Amino acid sequence: MLELKSHTSEKVEIFCERIVPTDDLLAEHDGQKIYDQIAAAFNQGQRVILSFRNLEKLTWSVVFTAIAQLYENYPEEKIEKSLELVDIEQDDLDLIKRVVEVKKNYLKDPDAPVKPLSKERLEKMKQENPDNPWIQNAGIFKDDPLFDDMLAYIEAYRRELDAEMAAYYDSLDGQND
Repeated sequence: MLELKSHTSEKVEIFCERIVPTDDLLAEHDGQKIYDQIAAAFNQGQRVILSFRNLEKLTWSVVFTAIAQLYENYPEEKIEKSLELVDIEQDDLDLIKRVVEVKKNYLKDPDAPVKPLSKERLEKMKQENPDNPWIQNAGIFKDDPLFDDMLAYIEAYRRELDAEMAAYYDSLDGQND
């Protein structure tokens, strides 16, 4: 269980280092634990001081789950006013800013990430990045009749893997209780 330290009824400290050993990276399920604690504090009208002391490196998925997810459920003004990040390296802070910006952009226009590139924009990107195989091969399957089936298979397999990982992490959490 994530440990909270309450200084006053208005402020709570969350120490990420108490979630995982100091030599390990946080995993996505750890991000959910952090989010749950932040949300609980917000719901009680408390400010949160989130400490990243002794953590080596944050990952995109942890930041997305722990912090960016807040923007789905709380006004930006409340988050900015009520969440303070401490004991954090500048590159991790930059990562958090990038992830939050992606989340905010998505919330403004959820369809933007799935809008196809125009032919002109794709050609310009190919000219600007001649050595990038990802860009050079972009769109090669757009008319393939099996492409949608392949995407459905990948999505189903990903859900299966996510369920296996969730069960594994739940079993670890059960061992620690």
